[in-house]
Amino acid sequence: RHIIEDHHVTRPHFMAGKRFSEFSNERIEVFKKVIAENGIPYDDSMLSYGDFWSVPSREAAYELLKRDTLPEAVICANDIMAINVCDVFQSAGVKIPEQVIVSGFDGIDEAFWSMPGITTSITDSADLAATIMDTILSVLDGNRNLDRWVEPKFIPNESCGCPRCTQDLLSDISGLNNRFYHHQDDIHIMQV
Repeated sequence: RHIIEDHHVTRPHFMAGKRFSEFSNERIEVFKKVIAENGIPYDDSMLSYGDFWSVPSREAAYELLKRDTLPEAVICANDIMAINVCDVFQSAGVKIPEQVIVSGFDGIDEAFWSMPGITTSITDSADLAATIMDTILSVLDGNRNLDRWVEPKFIPNESCGCPRCTQDLLSDISGLNNRFYHHQDDIHIMQV
């Protein structure tokens, strides 16, 4: 909705995950719903499949580059595909977001480290933990067949033209450093 309504995109493209994935198909339906609500007719040329993975998403991005007219936005079903679309497009000289807006979904750390930072959505761990605890307590109280929803938090970022969002990169970098140094310590222990 942010890409279509706030950035006034009229030629969007959706890069889906796997063809028979429930998660991917739900995201396709949301794409179709939002563009219909904004008076943009859907046709199959607005859809490609990146299989939630780097290699197929890069191949799909190369196919988009062969078109006479690029879409104004490539809305990806996950962040890995968005990062790879940005890389392929930028390597071909396409400016992100000036010429093509790109967005992802999932809020992985790499989305915030990439250049440009990827517009995404993230599920807050605290909200997720609280929902899980609430569900467990409800089940222990005898309730069954519970539906619980955790709404992802939308995070605009550079890949759509919004200001850079860093999340908490210092914390992430600290975590990477800790894992690296623990790995080194483990190597020393194994050598001894």
